[in-house]
Amino acid sequence: MSEIKIDIFSWSDSFNTGLEEVDLQHKHMVEILNRLAQRIALGAEYSEIKDILTQLTDFTLFHFHSEEQIWEKHLPNDPLSNLHKKHHAEFALKLSQIKSNLKQPVTFETVQEIFGFLSRWTILHVVESDKHLAYIVNYLNQGLSIDEAKIAANQEMHLSNAFVIDAILSIYQGLSLNTLELIRETYISRQMQIKLHESEERLHEAMNYARIGHWDLPYQGTQANWSVQMYELFGLSTDASSGPETLCGLMSQEHQDRFMNSMQNSFEHGHEHHVEYLITRPNDGQKRWIECRGKVIKSNDGTPEKISGFIQDITEHKETEQKIEMLAFYDPLTLLPNRRLLLDRLKQVLSSSARSTSSNALLFLDIDHFKTLNDTHGHDYGDMLLKKIAKRLGKNIREGDTLARIGGDEFVIVLEGLSEHALTAATQTETISNKILQVLAKPYRLKDIHYNSSISIGVVLFKDHQTDTTELMKQADIAMYQAKLAGRNTLKFFDPKMQ
Repeated sequence: MSEIKIDIFSWSDSFNTGLEEVDLQHKHMVEILNRLAQRIALGAEYSEIKDILTQLTDFTLFHFHSEEQIWEKHLPNDPLSNLHKKHHAEFALKLSQIKSNLKQPVTFETVQEIFGFLSRWTILHVVESDKHLAYIVNYLNQGLSIDEAKIAANQEMHLSNAFVIDAILSIYQGLSLNTLELIRETYISRQMQIKLHESEERLHEAMNYARIGHWDLPYQGTQANWSVQMYELFGLSTDASSGPETLCGLMSQEHQDRFMNSMQNSFEHGHEHHVEYLITRPNDGQKRWIECRGKVIKSNDGTPEKISGFIQDITEHKETEQKIEMLAFYDPLTLLPNRRLLLDRLKQVLSSSARSTSSNALLFLDIDHFKTLNDTHGHDYGDMLLKKIAKRLGKNIREGDTLARIGGDEFVIVLEGLSEHALTAATQTETISNKILQVLAKPYRLKDIHYNSSISIGVVLFKDHQTDTTELMKQADIAMYQAKLAGRNTLKFFDPKMQ
């Protein structure tokens, strides 16, 4: 009888990170894993199994060192690369423990521990963690900043969730084929049942770990087939009716419409069913984001038979996206838009000016004597004042206007939709500015002190869509400086003569 080849991990493009050196090493690790699986399945001696585990340990340590050099080169002392290194150390320790605890004879419980651990770690670490860092490195190599690279990589990871599903399906398919081969050539019925159980357990564990559920819905059917993970992810008891009606009951009307339209479009045109929706789980009231993907399965005559697919809980992905957006576009102290987002919105206002006759205004605000407060009482007091000023400003600007903190003690307000007549627009702006001066001049309670503050405001009116954002900011800054020279706690409009 010829020796069969067992691929417990079938390599697929889902595992590729895009970094050739890393991918080649991953493939070699998979080859060692498959060789280990093959020797265990065919009853290899204890010493041979331990030798292969030693090879796996040695090569894993080499791979980790090589990979960490890449991350450290591009992301030195970054929390992501540090966390990645920590996961490497935990994996190496667990692998060493497995090797040390290996006893004769090698039992099925030991096999289950080895491959249960390796399958979970390989799928989640390689497909998510390694790929995430590789995306960041690739975007850095394209010239993006670290923040921009992380945003782009996070979006790429969000789009690549389907690859995790593909990886699981690939492993499951490989296990199924190997099972048939083992039935035919090597295993008696009892041994085969154990292997089948192990395969199902590994798939079940991987799906639980990745928060993935499988479903299929017959064409024109109302009842779907749900895996047990579907009920768990939706927060439903297993006796709940499975189908679109039950699922839609967990969503808002907007998400219901999007879900049903996507499903109908898939059946009618054969397109992939892909939709994200927010649910409220009945069992605990939690709101969770779900990504749903499915493909139409057709019968021999070409008519739709069913849609089959997977769902995945992507709540953490959504929260990470929001955190990254906050870091990139908002001031962490006041939670106001930062300079980057302000300039983007200012460009939008300038662009819309081409289609409008309205005037707009840019107000440049600078806190008077802010440095004195910091020097006298400390930066904690300065931070408190900044937050209180931001709060007062937010309550005293018009809906639709933009308020931003652009650094230090400087704020910017963009007023839109003012009168098309320059004098009237100036009067409107002056009224709003004087109100701001009065509101911000009221005393502040900062811990144990009462503090009186004021601001100086520089104003520039604009309506020409060809105006440059940099020039507008410069003109407003010049006007603000003139307000300082005029005694502070006042406003000045920009006059070209100031320049």
